Amino acid sequence: MKRISPQVREEHIEYINEVQSKADSDISDAEAIRRIFDRAIQYESQTEQLESELNHAEARIDELQSKLIATTEKIDASNELVKVVEDEQSLQKQRAQAGIMTRAKWWLTGMPSKEQ
Repeated sequence: MKRISPQVREEHIEYINEVQSKADSDISDAEAIRRIFDRAIQYESQTEQLESELNHAEARIDELQSKLIATTEKIDASNELVKVVEDEQSLQKQRAQAGIMTRAKWWLTGMPSKEQ
């Protein structure tokens, strides 16, 4: 094992002391630093896993948004079709209720639109 002798800032010493105080038994400064490195490696691995999960979730959100847009477009088209059918049914009902003179007038001049 390679030996190194780092110079440690005050806040790092406080963190080493914290790791030592949380240990089940007395541990050396070197063991506390090894544990800190082990945690850093573990956190790095977890970070990579979380980033992967985040990317997967973002891709799923994009997929669901695309499906939602497609579904909304289908609903809008269906609503438009329903409106057209209702308008046609209204015209048929109006024709059925019209008298012979009115129908003759419509035959000559055309049936008035709904907006008039």
